[in-house]
Amino acid sequence: MFPTMHKILLQVLAFPLFLIFGPIFRIWRYISLESEFWLETSLKRHEEEVAKIVEQVKVWIKSGRGTKMTTARPGWKSISVTKTDKSKYFQVHVGLDRIILLGEKEESITVEPGVMIGQLSRYLFKRGWTTPIVPELDSLSIGGLICGVGIESSSHKRGLFHETVLSYEIVLADGSVVKCSEDKESDLFHVIPGSFATIGFLTAVTIPLIPAKRFVKLNYRPTSSIAGLNSLLKSEPNHDFVEGLAFSKNEIAVMFGDMVDTVAPGKSVNYINRWYKPFFHDHAHSILKKGHDSFVEYVPLIDYYHRHSKGIFWVIPGTTSFTSYSAFMFFFGWTLTPHIPSQRLLPVTLWKFFSSGNVVQDYILPMKNAQKFFDKADGILKIYPVWLCPVELKKNKTMFRSQGDGDYLDIGYYGHPAAANFHPVGTLQDLEKECIANDGFQLLYAESFMSREQFRDMFDTTTYDKVRESYECSAAFPDVYDKVGPKARNFLTSKD
Repeated sequence: MFPTMHKILLQVLAFPLFLIFGPIFRIWRYISLESEFWLETSLKRHEEEVAKIVEQVKVWIKSGRGTKMTTARPGWKSISVTKTDKSKYFQVHVGLDRIILLGEKEESITVEPGVMIGQLSRYLFKRGWTTPIVPELDSLSIGGLICGVGIESSSHKRGLFHETVLSYEIVLADGSVVKCSEDKESDLFHVIPGSFATIGFLTAVTIPLIPAKRFVKLNYRPTSSIAGLNSLLKSEPNHDFVEGLAFSKNEIAVMFGDMVDTVAPGKSVNYINRWYKPFFHDHAHSILKKGHDSFVEYVPLIDYYHRHSKGIFWVIPGTTSFTSYSAFMFFFGWTLTPHIPSQRLLPVTLWKFFSSGNVVQDYILPMKNAQKFFDKADGILKIYPVWLCPVELKKNKTMFRSQGDGDYLDIGYYGHPAAANFHPVGTLQDLEKECIANDGFQLLYAESFMSREQFRDMFDTTTYDKVRESYECSAAFPDVYDKVGPKARNFLTSKD
């Protein structure tokens, strides 16, 4: 009864809210993502802002270090599904959200951690460049992609987002400013990913660049299993982009993409992100249902990068079914506000009502174990579509290192479970155990119900713990588990 009534109320409330807040949020989104006003900064101004962070750390030291430190970043700016209670911490303001330096000769760019990937991708595309990995949601910040793990359809050969980073700048617990890389302060460099400001305060990130091209040539291919997806990938390993969308247990669309500068004769360009266009997953499903063994189209590069932004994958159409109608999209599609930070400014009660019942989880597993996990989740979640993103996981000293041959698969579940036996705590605990048993891990932006011991089983924190001790972080910052675990985010830890 409740789920049905909840869904009806969602439909009733969502449409007027789209009309009221849509234009406001649309303008905000344009200013945030499309405009370059105030986006660039000088190295001098950056150093001045870092000095303010250092000064706050020194105030904490002089105050007797009575409480541990964390960032003062407000919850509405975070993409994490749930929020850490920061009231018990000494909060340090880290207002860094500008592009510092575009080093074209070095083919790299240095940015502050608050820059959003949607800002960066558009800024670079205008100048003929892109980053090796561009996660699909516009509103993801660079710092968030490093703390919570960034992944995209180029990860099958580029790895995770942080594995492409050249260097970090960080303010440590003693107020010192350190730059680290693979060759300088290597252990520190490798423990920043996934640390959630428990090593220091991230202030700058240098990322390599590659030349951008105008379009992506997309080839849609059908398969019926994860083994089939892996077989296709093994037979065609050199594409720029690979992702899969599972619409049922045995119905999967695999998409291979390559950057190109020209469109083949007789082909047109599909501007998939225009307001009246169907959501990308619906578009891919419609192609799959036509029964083609192969279907090729061309889309603009930026449209491809952010193809899942309009619906926040399928969360918006899954919550508001009327958005799936072409007539609604033609007349009112422009009111949709995929700019997540602006949505978080809605009253807390309203936000919780709209997000209630949604599961948003990503699990990364060895490809050889992925089908087993997928089958388990099908039985106890029954959320479709499911995002399938191959990952080449590197062997390094991060807590996300490869335990085997490096061939992994991200399995993303976003939406309302249809399984009759679903429990919002117990089911996700079962999936955490299944993930650990299959040598996988989950992304840290999502809900976590693990015990401290289970967390250490899932993530290799050997180097992280070593660095925490050597840089005297334990007295200055909480452990990462205390930032993302169930107690920090006020979750229940049992099935009751």
